[in-house]
Amino acid sequence: MAGLPTDFVNAIEAIKAPRLLNTVSEPDKNIPSETINAKFFLPSLEQMYITPQVAGVEGDYWEYYKTLASAAGLPGKFAHNTSYSQLLSYALDNPSIAQVARLGSIHTNSYQAWAIDSNGKIIGSVVNSPYRCRPACFI
Repeated sequence: MAGLPTDFVNAIEAIKAPRLLNTVSEPDKNIPSETINAKFFLPSLEQMYITPQVAGVEGDYWEYYKTLASAAGLPGKFAHNTSYSQLLSYALDNPSIAQVARLGSIHTNSYQAWAIDSNGKIIGSVVNSPYRCRPACFI
């Protein structure tokens, strides 16, 4: 958090962020999730109002993303493998070029995590890809 204003850092609350585990390689496959305490974290599929692979585990949706889906005319949540301009991310150092942004949800196939690509498409991508992220925090 170096470089952030002290008053901002002091206002950030640590929260419990539930996340699915990779049940393919985890030693105890009966534990579907874990909860981390974090000040900064990557949003999950559920928090971004995207249809999750496993529902009811990674938190409640954020009203902001539900409003984006509604404004786009969607009858429900954002869907996988579909592009949405509302979900594009841009780099701080080049705000005219969209970038791939990693999400906090893992993919159930064991070698991928969810991301939003530079076209706004919700995709599973290999975890060793050097993508950017857009972390969230609660104040």
